[in-house]
Amino acid sequence: MFVHTHVHTDGSLQDGLSTVEEIIIKAAKDGQKAVAITDHGNMFRETKAHKLGAKYGVKVISGCELYLSRGKKGEKVPRPYHLIALAKDEIGYKNLIKLVSLGHRQFYYRPQIYWEDLEQYHQGLIFQSACLAGTEAQLILNGQRDEAKKEALKRDELFGRGNYYLELQDHGIREQKIVNRELIEISKATGIPVVATNDSHYTEKDQAELHRILLCLQWGITLDEYSTRAEEVFSNEHYFKTSSEMKMLFSEIPEAIKNTVEIAEKCNFKMKFGELHLPEFPVPEGISLHEYFIQEVNKGLKRRFGSNPENEVRERTSYEVKVIEQMGYEAYFLIVSDFINWAKRNDIPVGPGRGSAAGSIVSYLLGITEIDPLKYDLLFERFLNPDRIGMPDIDVDICQRRRQEVINYVKEKYGEDHVGQIVTFGTFGARGVVRDIVRVLGLPYSLGDKIAKTIPSAPGMTIDKALEGELGELSANDPEVLRIVNYAKGLEGHARHASLHAAGVVITPKPIDEYVPIYRAAEDTYAVQTDMDATEERGLLKMDFLGLRNLTIIDDTLKMIPYKIDLSSLPLDDPSTYNLLQQGDTTGVFQLESDGMRNLCRRLKPTEFEDITALIALYRPGPLESGMVDDFIACKHGEQEAEYLHEALEPILKSTYGVWVYQEQLMRAAIILAGYSRGESDELRKAIAKKKKDLMDKHREKFISGAKDVGLITEQKATKLWDEVFVGFGSYCFNKAHSAAYALIAYQTAYLKAHYPVEFMTALLNSVIDNSDKTASYLEHIKRELKIKLLPIDVNESSSWHQVSDGAIRLGLGVVKGVGIGLADELHANAPYIDMVELCTKNKDSLDIRALENLIKAGALDTFGPRESLLEVSKVALERGKKGNSQQLLLFEPEDVSLELPTLPKRSKKDYLEWEKEALGFYQTGHPLDVYREVLSQFRLDSIQSLSELNDGSEVVLGGIVTKVNLYSDRKGQTMAFVDFEDFFASVSVTVFSDLYNRYRPEVGDAYFVKGRLQFTSFGDQEEVKVVASQFKLIDEVIENKA
Repeated sequence: MFVHTHVHTDGSLQDGLSTVEEIIIKAAKDGQKAVAITDHGNMFRETKAHKLGAKYGVKVISGCELYLSRGKKGEKVPRPYHLIALAKDEIGYKNLIKLVSLGHRQFYYRPQIYWEDLEQYHQGLIFQSACLAGTEAQLILNGQRDEAKKEALKRDELFGRGNYYLELQDHGIREQKIVNRELIEISKATGIPVVATNDSHYTEKDQAELHRILLCLQWGITLDEYSTRAEEVFSNEHYFKTSSEMKMLFSEIPEAIKNTVEIAEKCNFKMKFGELHLPEFPVPEGISLHEYFIQEVNKGLKRRFGSNPENEVRERTSYEVKVIEQMGYEAYFLIVSDFINWAKRNDIPVGPGRGSAAGSIVSYLLGITEIDPLKYDLLFERFLNPDRIGMPDIDVDICQRRRQEVINYVKEKYGEDHVGQIVTFGTFGARGVVRDIVRVLGLPYSLGDKIAKTIPSAPGMTIDKALEGELGELSANDPEVLRIVNYAKGLEGHARHASLHAAGVVITPKPIDEYVPIYRAAEDTYAVQTDMDATEERGLLKMDFLGLRNLTIIDDTLKMIPYKIDLSSLPLDDPSTYNLLQQGDTTGVFQLESDGMRNLCRRLKPTEFEDITALIALYRPGPLESGMVDDFIACKHGEQEAEYLHEALEPILKSTYGVWVYQEQLMRAAIILAGYSRGESDELRKAIAKKKKDLMDKHREKFISGAKDVGLITEQKATKLWDEVFVGFGSYCFNKAHSAAYALIAYQTAYLKAHYPVEFMTALLNSVIDNSDKTASYLEHIKRELKIKLLPIDVNESSSWHQVSDGAIRLGLGVVKGVGIGLADELHANAPYIDMVELCTKNKDSLDIRALENLIKAGALDTFGPRESLLEVSKVALERGKKGNSQQLLLFEPEDVSLELPTLPKRSKKDYLEWEKEALGFYQTGHPLDVYREVLSQFRLDSIQSLSELNDGSEVVLGGIVTKVNLYSDRKGQTMAFVDFEDFFASVSVTVFSDLYNRYRPEVGDAYFVKGRLQFTSFGDQEEVKVVASQFKLIDEVIENKA
C-alpha cells in the first residue's frame, strides 16, 4: 500500500494542473486509502477535497507546502526553503492554518513563515523535508552535508521523533539522485525516517507537456523557451502515480513506501460540515437572545402593521419565527438587521432587498427588507426551507460610495480579526484559453483569433459545446487546431488566479484563522482562503455587501432636491412614472436602461408595479426566446385571452396574465394541485432550476400522483402541466422576491427621473464621472432627448462634481483627465481666480502641466482668454505660480506677474472639439458628427453602446467618425488597420483587412457608414466587442448621391 503525501492541485495557481476531483477519483480507483493535499502556501482546495474524499471513501489529509524563510523573524530574505506540513489532529489543523495565515501576513514575494513560527505552532503536525527546494536538499547540493544533518536533527528535536520525515523523490533528475543518497545516509545515522513522495503536479503522465504549457503561462515564456528559461525543473514524471508505480520506483527502499501509510495512519483530522459558527450577537443584560429577537420582531410588527395586525400577518410572522428559532438562526437575523439599521440611521442608503430574503416577513419586520411578502405573494420557503439544512442567504445592496463604512462598523462591532473578505477564483475560459495556448506555442495571434471566433460567447459555453459547431469542423480539418483545442480543453475551467470576491464578507465568533486560513489578496488586504461555497460549507456566516451605484444616484438626487422626500411613502401608481416607462425613456433607470429593455417597456406599456416586477423577470434569453414575453404582452393588452388549466391557478397567475413567470408560481401550484408541503415545493423549485434528470423524474412521479390524490385536476392534466410548464418553461421562471425588490429600485429611479430630471441626471452623471464613454452617452441623452441645458466646465463656477445650477447642469472639474476629484476639490476651494497665473499660484503644490493643459483644452479657463493663447503660455504661468503667492509678486516683482496672452490665429471648431475629446474623453460643446445628425437619423443604424447586447457574429451597420487609425502588416505583408470608430454615444474598434483598407484608406476625421460583423474577444475574465468591417461608405458621398 502507498499514500501520496505531497500533492499539488490547481490551487497551486498556474503551477498545479490536477483538479481535486481527478486526484481523489484516481486515488480511489487505485485503492489508495488516503491522500494529502499540499498546495504551495495555501489551502484553497482543502474543503472540496474533504467533501470529495468522504464521497469516494478516501481519507484526505489537510496539508500545505510552506515557504520557510532563510532569515530570522521579520527579516526579508528572498528564495525561501520549502517544507511540507500535514495535520494529525484538531490541534495540528489549528496550528496549520495559523502557519499558513502567518505566511500570508508576512508575505515577501511568497507567503513566508519563520523558524520562530514553527517553534510556536508545531504541535499536532507532521513535517516532511520537501523537494529539491527543501533546506536539507539545498545544503546537500551546496556541499554542506554536515549542516544538512544538523538541520534534520534540529527539526527532529523540535517536532518530536516520528513527526519529521526526510522526503525522497525520483523524477529522473540528476540532483535528486545526489540528495536521496545523502538523505538516506542521514536517516541511517540519526534514525529520522524517510518517506517516498512524487511531488505530484498533474494527474496522468501524458499531461506533462500540458503542465509545461501552464508553467509557461505563469512565467510569461513560450514553450520553445522552456528549456532555457524555466524557473523550476520538472520532468515527465511529476504525475499522480499509482501505488504499484511508486513501489517499483522505490523498491530498494521499501521503508520509504511503508512510512507513507504510517503517516496516513497518524493523520486523523476530519473536517466538520453542517456545524454553524455564528458570531454572538450582544443583547441587553437580563434578556436572552430569543427574548430579544421576539421583542425586535414585535416592534417591527407594530411599526409596519399597527397595533392590531390582520390574522394573516400574525400567522405568517408566528410561523417564520418558529422556523428561525428551530433552525438556530435568530442571531443571524439580528446581526444583519443591526448593521442594516445602523446604516439607515447614519443616512447610508440600503436597498429594499436582494434575492429571496424579500420573501420573509421577519426580514421585513426587522428592517432588513422593504418589501411586504404578503402583498406580493412571496414564499418564505424560497428563502429558508425548514426541510433543508443550510444557512439562509441575505445579500445586501449598499450605497457604493459608503459601502466600506458599513463593513468598518461590522469590524468594530465584532473585531477586526473576526471579519474578512472572501476569495474567488478566475478560471481559464473557453475563448481566452485558446489564445493563451496559441501564445505559448509561439503561433500567430491571428490563428488564436480565428479559433476563438468559432467559440460562441454565450454564458456557460465550453469547448466541448463549441466542438458541436464550427470549431468541430475546423479541428477536423487542421491538426494544428486540433492540438490547440486539446490543450485548451485540458486547462479550461482550471483556476487561473485568485482575487477578492466583489461583495462577499465573512464574520466569525473567534478570530478567522481559528477556522480557516487567511489569504493575502493585496498589500494590507486579506481574505479567507475559502470561496463562497466552501465558506458556507464550513458553517461560517457569509453575506454579500454589494456596492450598488443606483442607490448612490438615488441618495445624491434626494440631496439636491430642496425639500425632503420619503422614498418609503412614494405612491406606486404615479401616472408620470408609468408614462416615462411606457415611452421607453429609461436611460439611467435601474435595470431598465438597455436598448432591449427600453423596447420591451414600449411594447409592454407598464401600468402597475407588478408589470415592472415582471419586466425584470422576463428580460432574459430564455423567456425572450420561448415566446413567454410575447404571450405576456398580448394578454396584458387584451389581444390574447389568459388561460388557466384550473380555476385554482387563477389567483397564482392573474398578475402575470396566465403566463408562468416566477418560481414562486410553480411552488404555489405544486402546493395547491399536488399537495406538496411548502418545504417540498422549494425542493421542486431547485430540481427544475438545476434540470437534474434524476430529481425531475422523482418529482414528476410525486407531482402526478399527488395531483391524483388531491383531485383538483385529472392525471392527464397533471401530466400535461408537468410536461409543458414545469419541464417546458419551468427553468425560465425567475425569483419573484428578487424581481420585486429590484422593481422597487427601478420604480424609485423612474419616479425621480420623471419628477426631478435635472437633479436625477446630475446624480447619474456623477456616478460615472470617471467613465468618459458613459458620460458621453448620458450627455447626448440630456441634450437631445431631455432638452436640459448643459453649462460648460468653468474653473470659477464649477464644483468638483457636476451640479444643478438654475435648472441646468453645470459640468464639474473632476471630469477633466489628470485632475480628478482630489485636485478638483482644491481648485474649487481656492476659487475664484482673476487669471491663469493666480490659478497656478493658489494651487502651486498640486497643479501640474498636464492638469493645467487639460483644463485649458476642456474650456475650463475660457473666461481667461482663447484656448490656443492660454496653451501657448501655460508653462510660463505654471512657473510663475511656483515662485510664491501673487501678493508678494505684485509688491516686489510687478513685471513678472503681468502675463500678456499672445494673439494667435483662432483655431477651428474641429480643433476645439478634438481638444475636448483629449481632455475629457468626450465632446463638450458639440460633436464632429453634428453636421451629419439629420442624415444619420434617416437610417436604421446600430448604436455602438448597445453592441454588447447582440450575439457574436451579428451583422451590424454603424454611422460615425474615425478618431484613430493604427496600421499593421498582415501575414502577407499587406497593410491593414485597426480603426477607432465612434458615434454620438460610444466608440468601438473596427478591424479593416488589407483589401478593404486599400480600397477606402480611412483617415481620422472621415465620417462613414460601416457594415460588418461583431467579434467578441476574451482577455482573461473580460470580453471586448470589435467589428470586422466588410464595407465602408463615406457619408458625404451618400448625401451627394441622394441629392
